[in-house]
Amino acid sequence: MPLISLRIFRRISVASFIGMILIPNAYAKIVFLALAKFCLACCSSMLWNIYIPGKGSTGKVSGINGVINCTGYLSASIASKVFSKLLGLSWTGVILVWCGIAGVGLVASLIVKQKKNS
Repeated sequence: MPLISLRIFRRISVASFIGMILIPNAYAKIVFLALAKFCLACCSSMLWNIYIPGKGSTGKVSGINGVINCTGYLSASIASKVFSKLLGLSWTGVILVWCGIAGVGLVASLIVKQKKNS
């Protein structure tokens, strides 16, 4: 049953991310993002709370946990390299770009909030 639920949540998440791309309405994008993040959180929760402890009788919990962590760190490392190559920046430059993106998002949300309040 958990494996079927993982597949369903993953598919809903993928469909939600695609919906964010295809639907231009900003409110719909927020709903799709929330749904996608919720489904990904459900997948993560099931993985850590059902799948890994379920392997306790095999004596391989630490190994499975290590492989999952390694895969996550490896994926993040590859994504960082790809991101830096696409931008043609060093690691420091990538961090500054990420900070800039977060700053732009913060300023934009404050401007929108200020316009709604006035």
